Formats: sequence, structure tokens, C-alpha cells
Amino acid sequence: MTRTIRILTTPAINAESKSLLGDKAKAVLSEINIEQLKNNLKQLNQDIGELFSVTEQANDFKLKQVEVGIEVSAEGGVNLIGTMTAGAKAAITLTFERS
Repeated sequence: MTRTIRILTTPAINAESKSLLGDKAKAVLSEINIEQLKNNLKQLNQDIGELFSVTEQANDFKLKQVEVGIEVSAEGGVNLIGTMTAGAKAAITLTFERS
């Protein structure tokens, strides 16, 4: 038996449909495979851990906390939340404390 979890998702809006719907799109209830979501979150956790292992100690400061925004897709994928512009970006908050 496949276990799932329900999440509300909003479909991607292209420029053509945005003009018809304005900025609002109806949320859709989606069922996501828990095992797939768990595996994707585990991989993201490993990747983030690898990225921030280089910042664990910076001079007299030690990395205390990392705050990352993620979104879950209707397919169970996990992505950093960011802005799609010419220079795409995502916000990550790092908290350091004096060693």
C-alpha cells in the first residue's frame, strides 16, 4: 500500500493564463507519495549539509543555524524558494555565534 500526504498546490501560471486569471489561481489538493517526498527531503538535507560544511567556522564565529525556505511540488519534489529573474536568487539565512 502506497502512503500519501495531501498538500495544496497552485498550478504554474504562464503569461497568457495570468492575463485571464489575474494573479489568482485556484489551489488544488494533491496527494504526494510519502516515500518519494522523504527521499527528496533527505537528499536536500545532505546537499545543504555539504554546502554549509565550509562555513561551520569563520574566524571567531561558529555557524549556529541555517534557515532555508523550500517548496514542495505536486510531484513530491523539493526546491529552494527563490525568484526567477535574470540573476535567479534564493534567500538563505545563516546565524553565527562567537566561539
